[in-house]
Amino acid sequence: QDVRRDLLELDRIYIPRSERDLDDADLRRLASGTGSADERARFERILRPLVERTDAMMISATKLPKLVDPSIARPVLLFQRAGLLVGRRIRRERFATLWARPRVPRLSLVCMACSAMLRPVGTAA
Repeated sequence: QDVRRDLLELDRIYIPRSERDLDDADLRRLASGTGSADERARFERILRPLVERTDAMMISATKLPKLVDPSIARPVLLFQRAGLLVGRRIRRERFATLWARPRVPRLSLVCMACSAMLRPVGTAA
């Protein structure tokens, strides 16, 4: 979600080279551009499969809170739900995280946290 900040402020690239048809300099040049329709489409082709894989992992983690120690079950549940929420925001912004960080509305976060706190989280039998 923080592709631009990681790249321009921290000089880090977390998108695996094997997953992109851009070298590091090309990615920086793309980030410093205007985010034209062509640039956004090119970056979406890179980011979409990564977001899809991440979403699949987050969905598969649905049962994880019942498998961990009860003292960490709720934080694990919140992490999983927040990951899915961020994935939805990235999709909504058409994967343009190279030009703007996707923002999750505060109300959405509060609702997610309340829902997680009200949900019973037990351990596996």
